[in-house]
Amino acid sequence: MAKASGIQTRIRADTSTGGLYDISGDVTNMDFAMPRGVQDITSINRSAMERILLLSDISGTINGIWNPNGVDTSCSHEVFRTVSVSSTGNRRLDVTIGSSGAPVLTDPQLSGDTVTSSGILVLFTDYALTRAQGGEMTWTVPFVLGSGIIPFWGTSGLAQ
Repeated sequence: MAKASGIQTRIRADTSTGGLYDISGDVTNMDFAMPRGVQDITSINRSAMERILLLSDISGTINGIWNPNGVDTSCSHEVFRTVSVSSTGNRRLDVTIGSSGAPVLTDPQLSGDTVTSSGILVLFTDYALTRAQGGEMTWTVPFVLGSGIIPFWGTSGLAQ
């Protein structure tokens, strides 16, 4: 596979009632990490550190532009507005890195949930709004793994 940019990234997320919304038009950037826990198992008869890998995890932050009036299924506010008051639990987060326009079968996709066949199940932990001095209205939504299912990079498999 040739090197590619992340220009055509698609991000979809569940609302508290389960509707999957494409919020790509409101997202300005995101970051995430997929660390593994590490346990030190160095015994006193070793001359260097010895470790083993433990559980997998994922956490990150999605950032975007305030949009309370999106067209039906493209409004990030509709997705995140109940984060602070809802105990819905796990929501699906679907991230597909496109390389040349609309998502295709071979595009890399963040996976981990075999039940829904796309995306990962996460907990959104905050919906923080910022009104900057210049008038910009933005939001930040941190997330953590919520399902106990190991996240991995797969392919989209379906042009959804």
